Amino acid sequence: MKTKLNKLLQDGRTIFTLDDLSVIWGQKNRRQTSYSAKYYAKIGDLRRIRRGVYAVNGRKLSEYEIANKLIAPSYVSGETVLALKGVTFQFTGKIFSMAANNKTLSTKYGEYVYRQLRKEVLFNEMGIEDDGGVLMACLERAMLDLIYTHKGEYPFEYVEMVNWGKLKKISKIYRSKIVDRVVKKLIEENEND
Repeated sequence: MKTKLNKLLQDGRTIFTLDDLSVIWGQKNRRQTSYSAKYYAKIGDLRRIRRGVYAVNGRKLSEYEIANKLIAPSYVSGETVLALKGVTFQFTGKIFSMAANNKTLSTKYGEYVYRQLRKEVLFNEMGIEDDGGVLMACLERAMLDLIYTHKGEYPFEYVEMVNWGKLKKISKIYRSKIVDRVVKKLIEENEND
């Protein structure tokens, strides 16, 4: 059975869903995969993050990787990206992501907030970067996600590093008059500075 753990250690990822484990272990029966994961958690080789999501014990966990795995498909965005990029100085400690439905999940590893995007926007990869296996919005996509999910009512504190051409280009995927109006206003206000 330790060969299953060795396969996980060779994989490079630290967090796995049952579907990930099924593929890595070559198990077609999901119930068998669940039993195996529970066994490894019981003996201390894996730790359970949440139902159906496990991590290899002893490896440092990424809160952003956890966010991608708790709800899939999803990507880290919104206030989390703005705080990482220095556009906002209000950091709540929650990890914000975009997904197909609104949901808030609390784990011992943190609180994860998912905001709903239409599927055609969620599945559009424009402005989403793969940072070592973690899907995360670029600054401009994160701003647009906030404009879209807050219906244009989101205050941006520090926008000097925004690429306005990129913001305008990505904004087209939302097909939203509110997003278009707010983007036009932001560009007009900041092109003169």
